[in-house]
Amino acid sequence: MTTSQSSQTVTAGGGASYTVNVSPLNGFTSTVSLGVSGLPSGATASFSPSSISGSGSSTLSVSTGCSTPAGAYTLAITGTSGSLSHSTSVTLIVNPAASDFTISASPSSSTVTVGGWTSYTVNVGAVGCFLGTVNLSVSGLPSGATGTLNPTSVNGSGSSTLNISTSSAASTGAFTLTITGTSGSATHSSTVNLTINPSTSGSLPAGWSDTDIGFVGVAGGASFSNGVFTVSGSGSDIWSSSDSFNYASESLSGSVTITARVASQQNTSSWAKSGVMIRETTAANASYVFVFVTPSNGVNMQYRNGTGTSAVQLARQTGHVAPYWVRLVRSGSTFTGYSSADGVTWMQVGTISVSMATNALEGLAVTAHNDTMLNTSTFDNVSVTALTGPTTVYQINSGGPAVTSFAADSFFSAGQTASTTATIDTSAILSPKLIRL
Repeated sequence: MTTSQSSQTVTAGGGASYTVNVSPLNGFTSTVSLGVSGLPSGATASFSPSSISGSGSSTLSVSTGCSTPAGAYTLAITGTSGSLSHSTSVTLIVNPAASDFTISASPSSSTVTVGGWTSYTVNVGAVGCFLGTVNLSVSGLPSGATGTLNPTSVNGSGSSTLNISTSSAASTGAFTLTITGTSGSATHSSTVNLTINPSTSGSLPAGWSDTDIGFVGVAGGASFSNGVFTVSGSGSDIWSSSDSFNYASESLSGSVTITARVASQQNTSSWAKSGVMIRETTAANASYVFVFVTPSNGVNMQYRNGTGTSAVQLARQTGHVAPYWVRLVRSGSTFTGYSSADGVTWMQVGTISVSMATNALEGLAVTAHNDTMLNTSTFDNVSVTALTGPTTVYQINSGGPAVTSFAADSFFSAGQTASTTATIDTSAILSPKLIRL
């Protein structure tokens, strides 16, 4: 019995193998069973095959553990057949266990508009027998940007999310961020690129602004030209207890009606969403009501009644795709959604009572339902009507004008201000009537 390798070297936690050869003498044809002794602590061994008939070879595989002590060990390999027994020896050299880690981050680059958010995934990998704690940090952030790591440390191996938020005054341009992991005396780092673009809200009508809400994989934006809003939004969804999307909006108080035709919508997902929304704040978990068009799931109405609560699917009208009209009417705490193929004949989608501050945001919301790309949608025929007329009762004499003059509700259309005149014919009223305006 012989071996093809007299010595093998391994790092603790690794493995080595030897080839054991059995040769017959004087016509020997019996079965030889194989065994090994002299293994260090934390090491195991196996033969394949475990026995040889007559002649042949077997592979001895030795596996060491992270706790196997470093040193040189003599292994005795024994072959037994009945009363016959022969052995040979080999050397196993065990070096100290490797203990280190690696760090990487993805995506390698991300773009955000000032005032927006983005995130990276930081991955920590164990090398050899590493079981230590890696403390994480980030450097290279520009002025007006902050970075938070969750969690701030990883034990052995795992991942952490680096969230980057930018203020409206953040520095713009391209920046290199360095993510560093430290464990004892070991330090490793990885770099990612961050591009901060100027805000596009300057091209929106007066009073309107645009922002990415929640964490989005690709920064969105909005613009307005020749009566058409173009809104681009990434984000995983507007759903559950927190949202991620792009929102072009204005702030109005009281009862409001917002109408828009979703002229076009990119099919980034069957549940990509483009439509009209009334939202309490820009917080990712804020209350909202949303009437929207999808590429494959028709027109829907969804809402969140309370900060941080789960969103609810109220109603769906199947078969509708862009171009299609949507409308959302707020009267106090009652919100009613409508849809229309032509902007003339409207069908109610649903109605719901939602507790929301009187002063809220009304606008156009877009999510790709895919955090790796933008859903670019266009909206035309956008109008926002705020109920600003009188709430008192005015006397109108039969057949005559109002005793006291009054103003009609104001009408606001994207990019302009218009007015309406209400004419009331009272010639047929012969007795006092209460007319609600």
